[in-house]
Amino acid sequence: MGVLVQCNCGAREQLRIAGVPVGQEITSGKVWSELDSRPDQEKGSIIIVVATDAPLLPHQLKRLARRAALGLARTQKP
Repeated sequence: MGVLVQCNCGAREQLRIAGVPVGQEITSGKVWSELDSRPDQEKGSIIIVVATDAPLLPHQLKRLARRAALGLARTQKP
């Protein structure tokens, strides 16, 4: 079994690229100001891909998918 998680969420100040806190240096710009002006809009996404070669039945696949989402919920900071 393998799991791949792509997470695109968080505050601009938390943005890090190769360990460098570049989000703290970005202070203005059309795209950022438009996103910041809409607090009710979603600003991120998360994709979870679970792969296995085990022979699973449909109800087992549902349980596996549900557990992937629950596992992500346990790792998020409040």
